[in-house]
Amino acid sequence: MLSNYNFFLKQVALAMGTISCILTIFIGIWPRFNCSCMWGCCLFASIAWGFSSIIPGKEIRIDFIRRRRIRVKVGDLFDTECGSIVVIPVNNYLDTQLQHDVIGPRTVHGLFIQHYRDKYPRKNLDDEITNAISRDGILSSGSVASRRNVSGKLNKYPLGTVVRLFEEDKQYYLVVATEFDENNHVIYQPEKYTYMLLTMMEKINTYNSGHPIYMPIIGSGQTGLNLSKQKTLCHILQCFSLVDHYVTMGGTTIVVHKSDTKFISLNKVKYEFNNLGT
Repeated sequence: MLSNYNFFLKQVALAMGTISCILTIFIGIWPRFNCSCMWGCCLFASIAWGFSSIIPGKEIRIDFIRRRRIRVKVGDLFDTECGSIVVIPVNNYLDTQLQHDVIGPRTVHGLFIQHYRDKYPRKNLDDEITNAISRDGILSSGSVASRRNVSGKLNKYPLGTVVRLFEEDKQYYLVVATEFDENNHVIYQPEKYTYMLLTMMEKINTYNSGHPIYMPIIGSGQTGLNLSKQKTLCHILQCFSLVDHYVTMGGTTIVVHKSDTKFISLNKVKYEFNNLGT
């Protein structure tokens, strides 16, 4: 609440300063129009602008150089148009097991596993992942002898690895965003988060050939990142501004789940990001 109040005051002050400058110039040219009514309208317009700035928005667009634009909107990651690419953050073992708390059922990873099995009941997700790894020549970063409550799935893959699953209606890019130890605990290493994002973006740019990209707020789930969802989203946008030659003709959209709108203000994200000078 205090954060919204401060943001409201900033927007009122910004609007007041802008309108006052315009009125001062106007009155300097035509002094006879100087009256208290005009300054009252200035105050009213500034307050109205402040209120409009804190009304929750459902979509924003962030423009970068080289005609690059990232869209952020409230929606459902698994309800995208035919032909799109959906990015799914997964752990370094590419697990598909929801039992024994290996994968949280309410995480994007867990929701994807259930979504895939429901939508493609004739396919075995493990087999599809194995075939994709073999097809693209993806190398593991090592293996372990055993894991708690998990049979198989002993090979580990580096952060930023992208495993592509091709289906009739869309593609799924499984991105290694989290590293687990042998006991299925997250290895907390925030210093690798930016590297993971940049590696993922470069690979998506290499693989994609004009399909629209949809991704969640990567880092707000099991990665253990000690940032609010709002700051995590801003950091992802910063990485998009840093990565070289990222161009997707179909566009890139970061999807915010409706349950996260109480933690994220898209208006404030746009304001804060634009004030980073990117």
